[in-house]
Amino acid sequence: MIKFWQFVDESKQQGGSRKWGMSKEEEMEVADGAPINVKLKYKGWLIIPTIHAAAQSVERRAEYELSDWKLLHGKAINALEDKKKKKNGEYLFYSRSQRQGYVVNVNYGRKRMRIITVLPVGRKNPKPGTTQMMIEGKTVNIVEEIEVD
Repeated sequence: MIKFWQFVDESKQQGGSRKWGMSKEEEMEVADGAPINVKLKYKGWLIIPTIHAAAQSVERRAEYELSDWKLLHGKAINALEDKKKKKNGEYLFYSRSQRQGYVVNVNYGRKRMRIITVLPVGRKNPKPGTTQMMIEGKTVNIVEEIEVD
């Protein structure tokens, strides 16, 4: 059984490049202590991280605190509200200033943003022109890639 801070310490000792191969139980335990792993409300939007995204956040941004994630969430929601065409689906948000991105499922009617996956630091995937990617065992169509700053 691995605890959140054990995972962070081991990951740092290995240069932050621990191989991702956790069981679902381990993923749930690591996610349980992750700062991103809280439901939040911002401007009436509900922000919900998946267990997978929370566990990835530990692997990919262990130094991030809840305030760092809130900053990214706020930028993403502001970008969604500024859009003229409001379409439900999966969006990739990337912050140049934070060098961080994630993929979310957006439901405008319910004002809900579900974080599906956290991208590695400085990486903005999928590459331009890619319309589908595998996330959590299903194919996801990215509606739009949005740089939020």
